[in-house]
Amino acid sequence: MKDLDFTVRRACGGEEHIQTDLLVLYLLEGEMTVQYYGEKTHMCREDILLLNPGTAYRFEDVRGALYAVASYSGPLTSQIMGGGSLILYADSVDDTVHSYQDIRDILMDLTAEYTYQRHQREARKDSLLLELLDHLIENHSLGGTSDGTEEGESDMRMRQMMQYITGHINEDINLSALAEKMYVSTSTLSRIFRKKTGVYFADYVAQLRVKSSLGLLNFSDQNMTQIALNVGFSNSAAFSRAFRKIMHMTPSEYRDKNSEIAREKEKQRQEEEQAIRHELQNKGYREDSGEHVCRVSLDLKRTEPQAYQQVWRKAINIGPLYSMTNANIQFHVLYLQEHLHFQAIRLWNIFSVKAQVSDGKSYGQYNFDIINQTLDFLVNNHLKPFLDFGRRPDTAVRTGGETIYYNEEYVFFESREIWEDIFAAFIGNIVNRYGIQEVSSWIFELSHDGFHGGDSDLYQDEHYDFFRSWNYMYRVIRTSIPEAPIGGNFIGR
Repeated sequence: MKDLDFTVRRACGGEEHIQTDLLVLYLLEGEMTVQYYGEKTHMCREDILLLNPGTAYRFEDVRGALYAVASYSGPLTSQIMGGGSLILYADSVDDTVHSYQDIRDILMDLTAEYTYQRHQREARKDSLLLELLDHLIENHSLGGTSDGTEEGESDMRMRQMMQYITGHINEDINLSALAEKMYVSTSTLSRIFRKKTGVYFADYVAQLRVKSSLGLLNFSDQNMTQIALNVGFSNSAAFSRAFRKIMHMTPSEYRDKNSEIAREKEKQRQEEEQAIRHELQNKGYREDSGEHVCRVSLDLKRTEPQAYQQVWRKAINIGPLYSMTNANIQFHVLYLQEHLHFQAIRLWNIFSVKAQVSDGKSYGQYNFDIINQTLDFLVNNHLKPFLDFGRRPDTAVRTGGETIYYNEEYVFFESREIWEDIFAAFIGNIVNRYGIQEVSSWIFELSHDGFHGGDSDLYQDEHYDFFRSWNYMYRVIRTSIPEAPIGGNFIGR
């Protein structure tokens, strides 16, 4: 049994897995859905998903999925993490805060090493695997904290128990000792574990140990006592009782029945592994991190010269929409437009306190008078509004890396429903006021600028999701103004 490993596999739908290792899945090709802990994550090419030790999972809706998997044994991760309750979370599908490019680079280097096997020993592969684990610990650790809710507390306890089990699967595991270490009663831990897994703590530990014994039964010459001790049972009799209860046969019967079949499956697995390596080589998978950039050669002698198109004068940033009500700013905008000939005026904080559009609490009654006056000025002077519906500060002054003044006028809406309603009402307002032909040339955007300090959420929601807001904006505009350009910008906090 290896403490750390990396391989590439072809996904097979419907099969259920449970492992004592920490796994990092990286989808190289195709699509697949991973079901675990009652949740489903649909992975596409280059998506990454971390499965903590003890997680039962299965693949569904598999469509030509070829995936890489990095694995770390429970004892190894427990040793590296110092036996603490460190919890790792990595899910590039749902996680909108972290950039996963560094992880992808390491995983692609591992894939290249797996594909071409340039090194005679596994030191290179192991070093990359440890680099990946270090990156996960440093950047994707949830720590041992809870969100303060009952559900968050039980989730934390459950993670701690799983980490303890998988880190000590080959040793004596005692729920009472674990409860004392976690400063909680044994009955509380037992209740949480039963609720989350559907089985009792001792039965779950026995299942994992029996699963760990299958490889030794199939591929080693160890006797039953040696195997029993290696997987954490106190003696061969206890091992035999647990094995019979779970597998409905004795360990010896299993060995007699399955060892030859298992060796044949292992041979097939090795052949498939070699076939996958050849496939990856034929597809030209990159050989090292230096090849992560696509290179294009261009023979300038064979191309027709073209005039350089200047695009920097297409639009100009002004700031909060309300600032356009200032006569001095209007004068400067017209002056700049006359000399620079830009086409669009980019404005944000459309729904601000100064615009008196809403108090953020009332539903269905909105005042667009000040906004309409600003838009009238732009339309009458043949300027195209570039409307960013994101939330930004009106004034932010920084010095020495510290913010010394911060002022924000954005109306913070009390619910998603109110924000969605006012947005739909605003789109209906401009279509009725200016006509579909005019507003089809306007530009619409929703940005999430986490570098400006403060909070960029548009409305109050414990589970606020920027991309959900963007999708709503997109659907409303695409329905009412089908030809209008729509964009977005996300910068994590």
